[in-house]
Amino acid sequence: MITCIILILSHDHSETTSIKNLWLKYSPLLFSSSLIQFDFFFIEYNTNITHDYIMNQKTKILTLKGEDSIIPGCFLKTIKSIEIIQHLYNPDFILRTNISTIFNFKKLIPIIQKLHQRDKTRIKYFLAGPILELETLDDVKLFIQDANKKKLIDIDSIKHKEILNSILNKKIDKKSIKYIHGIFMLMDRDSYSFLVNNYTICNPFIDILHDDILISLVFKKNKLPLICIKNNSEHNTNMTLLNNINHNYVSNNIFFRCKIDNCYLKTYEYLKKIFEIISLF
Repeated sequence: MITCIILILSHDHSETTSIKNLWLKYSPLLFSSSLIQFDFFFIEYNTNITHDYIMNQKTKILTLKGEDSIIPGCFLKTIKSIEIIQHLYNPDFILRTNISTIFNFKKLIPIIQKLHQRDKTRIKYFLAGPILELETLDDVKLFIQDANKKKLIDIDSIKHKEILNSILNKKIDKKSIKYIHGIFMLMDRDSYSFLVNNYTICNPFIDILHDDILISLVFKKNKLPLICIKNNSEHNTNMTLLNNINHNYVSNNIFFRCKIDNCYLKTYEYLKKIFEIISLF
């Protein structure tokens, strides 16, 4: 049986407790497949523990010694937790996600199976998940050029006209920078081993870039493929009205990003409804 451990980036505070309880309540139903053996851990930082990490099997919390942060905390939290899970379990797959995302496992299982059965002589390592395009400085410059063409810029009111002129007169060949979004990242054993053995290539950037860009960078710099996993819906779940979250919507999509206005209560409401629907599949 294929094994897959889900690493859920979380925080050590009370606002996330209700969401954690959803995972604890519904996971026995969601993980009942005979095809893939799933498990999960919430990954959290705590500065007060004496050991490098503490794993609580009852609460499913893997606590790492350290201080929480977005940059570089999420990147370092990901690397450290993968190293620990690799040492303790060595699963076939690791799926790294966050506290505000849940999955339709009936849709996810065939994807994992297909990746597991791929021709490894052709694709040995990969990073899979939703692919986004990074907004670069060139995007901003192209926006300014377009706004000027549409006469939306009053050149006479611009203080630093020489800077504006340098942008307007510049030929820009925009380069597409694609990366796997932190909504979730899926890797098999070879791939997550590659990541933990090569992540130091990102050391010059860990205090600047977000974790999903850094992790994608490890693979892109080594000319390894990013595999896109797309939903049928055009929009993330957090852009969908709660009343429109129904059986049809959930059954036709793979993942559900429910971060609503940085409000854990609203996020919980979306997640609870989706957990309830998925448990009926």
